[in-house]
Formats: sequence, C-alpha cells, structure tokens
Amino acid sequence: MDFKFALLITVVSAPLSVFLYRQIRASLEDIQHTPEERTFTPARTGPAVPGGQTFPKAVYPIDAFPGSRQFKTVYGTIHVFEWGPEDGEKVLLLHCLGTPCIALGDMAKELVRKGYRVMIFDLFGRGYSDAPNDLVFDARLYTTQILLVLASSPLSWTGTSAFHIIGFSLGGSIAVAFAAYHATMLRSVTLVCPGGLIRTSHLKPLDKILSAIPAATVAAEVQSLVWSRVGAFASLGGIVQGKGMIPKTRSGKTLRRVLRELVENGVYGDLDRSVEVPSTVEDPTAVQVARAKVREYFNRNKGKHKAIEARETA
Repeated sequence: MDFKFALLITVVSAPLSVFLYRQIRASLEDIQHTPEERTFTPARTGPAVPGGQTFPKAVYPIDAFPGSRQFKTVYGTIHVFEWGPEDGEKVLLLHCLGTPCIALGDMAKELVRKGYRVMIFDLFGRGYSDAPNDLVFDARLYTTQILLVLASSPLSWTGTSAFHIIGFSLGGSIAVAFAAYHATMLRSVTLVCPGGLIRTSHLKPLDKILSAIPAATVAAEVQSLVWSRVGAFASLGGIVQGKGMIPKTRSGKTLRRVLRELVENGVYGDLDRSVEVPSTVEDPTAVQVARAKVREYFNRNKGKHKAIEARETA
C-alpha cells in the first residue's frame, strides 16, 4: 500500500512540477525583460533600421574623452564623460539640441586645464544615450536625467553648492528649469546662447512695434564693446532691434540661421524671399515679426549695405 501511494504521489507531482516550473520561468522572463526596456529606442538603432541593426557609422569615438561610462536606467542607457581633478570644483555642462555632448569638448578640456572636475553627457536621444519613446521630452524628463547622471558618479555631486552648471542653447533652458527647483545644489548658473526662455505672449503690444533701429547712444555703446572685446579691426555695420521677434525655440543654432538668412536677403534687396522655418522654432509667426524689423532697418538705411558677390538665382 505504501508503495502504491508513493507511486501515485510521483505520478501526480511530476506534471504539477512541470506546470509550476513553466509558470515560474515565465515570471522570471518578465523580470529579466522589464516593460521599460520596450519603451525606449536604443541609441544606435532607429525605427527605420530593419531588425534593430546598428548604424554603420559611429556617432563619435566612444572614448573621445577620459572617464567614459554608460549606465542603465528605466529610461534607457545614458552615456557620460567625467574627468578632471577629484578635488576640483565640479562643473556640469549641458549641450544643445542638434549635437551630442562632444560639441562641448573644447570647453570641458579648458575647464579641466584650469583645475575643474567636469561632467558632460548625451541628452536622451542624442549621441550614445537612448531615447524614451513613450514620454514627452520636457523639463521634468531632463531634470530627472540630470539627477540620474549626478547619482552615477563615484564622487558626490549633491548637497549645498555642489557644482556649477553651464548650458548651451537648449542646454541653457534645461539648466534654468533645473535651477528653478534645485537652486541650493548649484554654485552658479551660466547660459550660453540659451533657447526657449522668452515667449512672445509675455511681451506687451508696444514692445512689438518699437523701432528696429536702436538709439544712437545704444549703438555707440555696443560698437565700443566690439572694439574693446574683439579688437579695433572689428566693426558693426548696423544693429537690428526688435522685441517680440525671438520665438520660443529648441535650437538656438537653427534660429540664428533663420535670422541671418533674413538679414542676408535684406542685403540683396530681396526682403520678400521665403525662408525655411525648422520645426525647432515653435513660434514661426515671430519670424514674420523679425522680417518686418529687418525690412524697416533696410528701408531706413538704403545704400548702406551692399552685397560683395552676386547671388545665384533659382
């Protein structure tokens, strides 16, 4: 009887064990492949690349600077460079929209040469950092990324007056957003050609109709600064002034290209020539305000500017 009972237990428990094993294995697979891993695009793959193949050309040398590291987060992998004296004052640099962190390499090297500890990293979706594809790329996401980057360092980057922050273009607006809630962590905030800080909705109607040509005293002061800071060989041909013509943008570089093209059209006397407004300029109507200011400037300064070469016609 004991033998038959043992045999019965064996027969019943065998399939039950297999069933339980399969259930446990499925659970383990869910743990190993978390839902978050399916909510971001890897840095070196793209939605148009069949089979998730890597791009044949590297974004930039992954060891371009010392202290290269990558770490995984629920938002995807983030790529960081950190180097410089461990006891030096710390500086975090934030790059612009159109390029990865390597664009700030020369500035970072100079800071290290002066004794600072620097850290640069690729923003989400740039360089070797993955791109979350189920989240809005807003101040909250970038603030979270900064905090993750700080926590990844072997050194302490937190506490009161822990580090300086420098932001270029888009990085400037990110730095401001971070400073708004984490000011005590910062020793200083430096903005280089920041984008997205002024909205035309915040300007008064009178500000938008002011003359495009500043007062002579203002022009003289700016000219004096050019001569003293750049050199006596430099000179301003003129200044186009206009409030309300700088739209909200995610890229200061592309915005400057649009404004420069408007002025160039004025030099050639082709003020009505169309310009391509990239999607990074979130308020394209403000470009028309800029066009009106440029037109006003050239109408009041006829003959002052001449093109140095002929322009090709389409």
